[in-house]
Amino acid sequence: MSLSLSPGSSLSAVPSRTAAWGGRHLAVPLLIVLLHAVLVNLPATRDAARWLTDENMPVEMVTFVLMLATTWIAARLAVRLRRTDTLASAFYGLFAAGMFFIAMEEVSWGQWLVGFETPAEMRAQNVQGEFNLHNLQGAHELIELMRVVFGVGSLIGIAVGALAVARNVAVPAKLLPWFLIITVLSVADMVFAYVTVPHRISWTVSELMETVELLIAIATLFYVQHHARRLLRREPGIG
Repeated sequence: MSLSLSPGSSLSAVPSRTAAWGGRHLAVPLLIVLLHAVLVNLPATRDAARWLTDENMPVEMVTFVLMLATTWIAARLAVRLRRTDTLASAFYGLFAAGMFFIAMEEVSWGQWLVGFETPAEMRAQNVQGEFNLHNLQGAHELIELMRVVFGVGSLIGIAVGALAVARNVAVPAKLLPWFLIITVLSVADMVFAYVTVPHRISWTVSELMETVELLIAIATLFYVQHHARRLLRREPGIG
């Protein structure tokens, strides 16, 4: 049993389901990361692990779909809050736009789904010759930093949860394991470019970055779902 606050009620005893989910929010991202780390380090499974995280393969496609789902829910939150919390509404509007942009960048704006050639001028400036912005020369080098900024920003979002003004946008504390793992791995990937560590460690962390992006997609979906349950509960289709 654990104590929980229900809306409009005092402290009440409820089953330890919340605690169980707290454990899952720690176990699931750890298992995802450890499984990928093991698979990519074993010669027998390395090719399969790399295939899973290669361009337009399962991990990237799942990341894309989850980010689109996050975009949809965040957009609905922006609409729902436009009259009652304009700041939160603006935040979710920007968040939805940002997630949509990142999702489309993941699939090069549908280039490999629909099939079209990269314009010659962009191909010459894109390190992978694709129709996207994040791989342009100069922008590509910022990807590591953006992962770190996202992770740190999410941890700040948890820290401000006690502020009443942030109630509708704060990151729930139960997601701390997700964003902590994201932040630690992202910081490590950036630092290892300047600090000498055993090659196997730096190489493994680098190989995990596509999985880190999957963790970001999962965690952000959980984040918007958390607020959707409170604010969109009267609308069907939001769990």
